[in-house]
Amino acid sequence: MIQKMKFFITTSAIGLLAPLFVLAAPRNLFDVIGIIFNLLAALIPVIFTLALIFFLWGAAKYILKSDDATAQKEGRKFMLYGIIALFVMVSIGGLVGILGRTFDVETRGFPFLPEETGGPSLDDMRGNSL
Repeated sequence: MIQKMKFFITTSAIGLLAPLFVLAAPRNLFDVIGIIFNLLAALIPVIFTLALIFFLWGAAKYILKSDDATAQKEGRKFMLYGIIALFVMVSIGGLVGILGRTFDVETRGFPFLPEETGGPSLDDMRGNSL
């Protein structure tokens, strides 16, 4: 059963990712590297979400199984690992941003945060402009 599941996941991933490479039609190595970086950039929010779900799962387990000491311990462990994962990801994103600004290199930052467009601020939209 597990072997069938692994086979299904692998073939599904290949089937879903193959059109990206075929339709992008990379002409050289830099195009292939660009496609790989774009795929990795798309995975960052997914990994961040999984870490948050991991933390929330541990919190739910800790709260709902408050009468069982071993389940509480396991829930605490899940919460700790989730917090560590979130902290590491946010820290790396911040360091990349700081280094990018320091050395004047264009970085994408966190792909799930909107970039500042220079539009009106919240105060301007409320009519509180000076």
